[in-house]
Amino acid sequence: MKTRTSNIQSPAPKSGGIEIVTTETAGMRESGFGSVETCRGIADVLGREHSGVRFNLVTSKSDLREIVDRRPDLVILCVKYIFDDLGGEVIWLSDFFDRNELLHSGSAFKTLEFDSNKSIAKTFLRNKGVATAEFFLARPEQFSVDEELPLDYPLFVKPLDAANGNGIDDDSIVRDFASFEAKTRSVVDNFGRVALVERVLTGREFTVAILGEGSNQSPHAIPVEIIAQPNKHGDRILGAEAKTANREVLQAVHGELRSRVAEFALRAFGALGGRDFGRIDIKMDARGVPHFLEANLVPGMTRDSSYFPEACRIDAGLSYRDVVLKILDLTLQRKAVPATV
Repeated sequence: MKTRTSNIQSPAPKSGGIEIVTTETAGMRESGFGSVETCRGIADVLGREHSGVRFNLVTSKSDLREIVDRRPDLVILCVKYIFDDLGGEVIWLSDFFDRNELLHSGSAFKTLEFDSNKSIAKTFLRNKGVATAEFFLARPEQFSVDEELPLDYPLFVKPLDAANGNGIDDDSIVRDFASFEAKTRSVVDNFGRVALVERVLTGREFTVAILGEGSNQSPHAIPVEIIAQPNKHGDRILGAEAKTANREVLQAVHGELRSRVAEFALRAFGALGGRDFGRIDIKMDARGVPHFLEANLVPGMTRDSSYFPEACRIDAGLSYRDVVLKILDLTLQRKAVPATV
């Protein structure tokens, strides 16, 4: 892919305007684009380019219905779902706005399940011939001895549905039964679901930003390598604490390796049904074979630190403004069901 310039122009929206939708993400397992401040920053970028940009911090279905009543031209979804404080239900935003025939950013509701459940995504892609580490699901006291475990040590134990490295730390790689049981119990106690246990992959790690190119063009893959600092055990683990401290290094990938990683990411993104934009995380095995780790279809957008905009900057020369406008542009190009005024 040729290096991109910072010259992205977005088509002007109609009079209905642009609605930015997020919720308070503190304490959520999956925070989407990021904090409220990050999402306000996205609204600010768009507001400098277009009139009629409105920021919404939503807490209930009634807040969402007010947006529907305004019939905007499009909605930028900064999170996948909200918890309705009044009704006590989880509302998936892509599903809600599709039902109300409003154009929204990102992948469809059905596809976002692959983002929220790593096991489903891995199984689906494995059945499509996309390599992913062998795995099983576990709960405390499910197994009694080493010999009952479906895979040999070392094993990687992590939450089934958390993002941003939540639940991943220096104890995530286990090499004996006591450590396996302790980490499994910690994951289940803290996240309320079974733990995902994978065979450890020992090769290089990459994250690949995906940017679509409109309904009639193929998406572009924008890869970077992630180099985590070794911990006290010599393991390179990208947990929540390491990501928050920004101790990892992101660097450009070149040549045949870049092409191989990019093609693998595009294959995974396409198989999952990803739309507009997203991020695919990849790790190689000891032989250098790429394996799918997870999909991030509402990827982090924190300026100067989130992998998605940073990959776009490092590999493609795109500024933060460019990336935000590209998200808007891709949504507008998709021509969803027209809103009625």
